[in-house]
Amino acid sequence: MTTNKKQAVQDRINDAWVKADRNGVAIASVGVGKAKWIIDRCRELVGQVKRGTVMVLTNSTHLRDVGFLEELDKWWDRDVFFDRCDIQCYQTAYKWTGQNFLAVFADEFDQSLTPEYSKFYWNNNWKYFMGLSGTLTEDQMEMATRIAPMLFSYTVQQAQEDGVINKVEIFVHNVPLSGLNNFDTGKGFMTSELKNITYWIKSVDELQDEVNIQRQLIKDIQSQGFVQGMGIQDIPALKWTLKGKMEHLKRKRIARARQFYSLNSLTIYALRLQEFILDKHPEDKVLMFSKLIKMADKLGPSYHSKKKSKKTIDNFNSGESRILSVVGSVSRGVSFVNVRHSITHSMDASKTNFTQREVGRMVRNNPDSVSKLHILNPIINDPKKGLVDLQPKEWIKKACVGFHTRTMNVPQWWGK
Repeated sequence: MTTNKKQAVQDRINDAWVKADRNGVAIASVGVGKAKWIIDRCRELVGQVKRGTVMVLTNSTHLRDVGFLEELDKWWDRDVFFDRCDIQCYQTAYKWTGQNFLAVFADEFDQSLTPEYSKFYWNNNWKYFMGLSGTLTEDQMEMATRIAPMLFSYTVQQAQEDGVINKVEIFVHNVPLSGLNNFDTGKGFMTSELKNITYWIKSVDELQDEVNIQRQLIKDIQSQGFVQGMGIQDIPALKWTLKGKMEHLKRKRIARARQFYSLNSLTIYALRLQEFILDKHPEDKVLMFSKLIKMADKLGPSYHSKKKSKKTIDNFNSGESRILSVVGSVSRGVSFVNVRHSITHSMDASKTNFTQREVGRMVRNNPDSVSKLHILNPIINDPKKGLVDLQPKEWIKKACVGFHTRTMNVPQWWGK
């Protein structure tokens, strides 16, 4: 039944594409079979048109060399495919100029919508085109529709409601920062997580205030001609100073984010939650997500850019190991089997990454079951103000737009 539902969605995508003279962009939920759709179209075009190369573009060497070929073996024949078709990464294709193709199929299309990788679309030619993505941000949508018109949208939420993929319950766990002086600043003294994060929040906020003041001063001079002893002739210098402050602010925000990604309180909580899930569900596995390699290595057997052992993946998929810890580098292209529980140690504000990585790993299998996704949210437990949200709460809200989430305070969860 699920296969029929997936095929029905694929047919709807194809109908929209044919109606638009085989040129467009489609948003299609993870789990609906985008790779199969591309393979079916490759086979059709090779059968219908005697000349011309069909190019499939993807976002990673693993998907190019492993994942897509596995799909080819299921739905067609790789030897026949490579007679008229090819598959390359965006990292290679963006360098091409003046190439002509019968058709271009851009898988994980959102990953190509950068100033660098999008050069492929401006510098090469084709007769037919389709860009397929699980989700697009507003900025990505603007660039996408400059390449080809939007034809079809079928979100993760729609796929869940239709029973094409299984539903996901999302729990946001409020985890208080530690007030103990056990945080190594790296500068020869110890402080607490709470004081360290408070310092970085204050530092970023103060620099943001300076940027805002500088912007307003430039606007005032432009409108009034003369403010605080400065005139129009001072604007170039003021803009140069503003540019420097904005670059400094960007670096500070990245540094602050890394502080949130490195919180030991979240690591301790994640390990405890991991143990709780494994005890409660002895037949299941837990997939751990983090933003930093050093944190992934603390959360269990890990697979990332510095530790790419296929045996680690195989042990997890077979159930020999019930824990696997990954970072964003394996968000796409690596297959995990029958995962019903995941824990996100740290995350950013990218809805695309969240949908493709965390949610996508939970919905590709078991359409009749419910998967559970746990996100850890660092907070301050203030004696006077109570629970105080920090920047990660804003990232979580932005990434989870359209998904129903339940917030859990620590005592509530362990009491369940």
